[in-house]
Amino acid sequence: MEINKYNINFLSCMWELISDAFSRVPAQAIVAKYMMDIGIRVEEERLFVDRVGISYNQVAKAVGKDKQIVSATVRTIRSDPRLYSIYINILPACNLRKVAPVMGWEVIELTLSDPAKSGVLGAVASIIGETGISIRQAIGEDPTYSTGLLYIITETPLPGSLIKKIQGIGGVNSVTLH
Repeated sequence: MEINKYNINFLSCMWELISDAFSRVPAQAIVAKYMMDIGIRVEEERLFVDRVGISYNQVAKAVGKDKQIVSATVRTIRSDPRLYSIYINILPACNLRKVAPVMGWEVIELTLSDPAKSGVLGAVASIIGETGISIRQAIGEDPTYSTGLLYIITETPLPGSLIKKIQGIGGVNSVTLH
């Protein structure tokens, strides 16, 4: 199957495509979202996190469904070339949120009023960058499914004056430090 023959902007329509494909099968939608969230790739009938194969049973247990739901989800993905072209290319991402305290880094949690609003991350990064503090990671969820949380991990704690500046950015509802 040729996976790149569709001239579609997947970034803008990916969640719409996934939602439509699973709209009548909510149990499969839960599995498909979980696979996307943690980076489970579909290759033929097998599941992988990076190069590590994982079983349908492991995914089923993680989402509280049975193996048949996972199998049906994979069949749905395989039967739609557009879905398959997404799920065959998924890669896992490292999230440093829980590692940060161990490393002495700070986690800044931003609650956003509109997660799809552009420029918020850039504005926050500019404010932090002006002080010379290094950003180790910035991670947020897809705006379509997100509760509006954005996490910024910095090498050192931010001074209170920077927190006030970040709170003043349009679209930032609250700032919590961890």
